[in-house]
Amino acid sequence: AFSADGRLVATGSDDRTARVFESATGKEVARLAHEGPVRYVAFIADGRLVATGSDDDTARVFESATGKEVARLAHQGPVRSVAFSADGRLVATGSDDKTARVFESATGKEVARLAYQDVVVSVAFGPDGRRLAVASGNSAFITPWRPQDIIDYVCGHLSFNLTREEWMRYLPEEPYRKTCPKLD
Repeated sequence: AFSADGRLVATGSDDRTARVFESATGKEVARLAHEGPVRYVAFIADGRLVATGSDDDTARVFESATGKEVARLAHQGPVRSVAFSADGRLVATGSDDKTARVFESATGKEVARLAYQDVVVSVAFGPDGRRLAVASGNSAFITPWRPQDIIDYVCGHLSFNLTREEWMRYLPEEPYRKTCPKLD
C-alpha cells in the first residue's frame, strides 16, 4: 500500500513482518512485527499510521515512522482486510471469524462488531465514515455500523416495534424500549 502522498510504501510478508519503505529510495523506515504472516496493510490518510492484518488473528496499528505499536485489534481468526476511516480516527477490519469490526485507531477500543454468514474478505469506510462496505462470501454489503445509524435505518423500514420477547432474543443485554419511538 502507498501512503496518500506517495512518499511511503508498506508491504506485508510471510516472514511475520510488515515493512515501511521510502518509495523514492527503497530505504526501510520501520519493521512491524507480528506472530504470523502479514497479509494486509493500509495507511491513514496523512501517512503517520499504518494498519496491518495478519494470520495471527490480529490487526495492529503502528506509527509508520518508528514502527511503534499503537493498538492491537484482536479477532478469533486471521484478519483479511484493514481500512482507515477518512478522518483516521477509526480502523475497520474483516476476518475469517466472520466479523467486520470497527476500532478506535488511537486506543484499539472496539466500537462495533458486525457478524456475517461467511468470512469477511474486504472492508472499506464510506466517505463520511458512517457506512461500511463489506465483502463476505459471495456477497457485498453496504451497511451502517454505528448503533444509532442502524436504528434509524431499521426504523425507516419497519411498521411496528419489537415485542419484549423479540427484544430479549436480539438485545438481551439492553433494557427494553420501543425500537422506533414514532411507531405504536
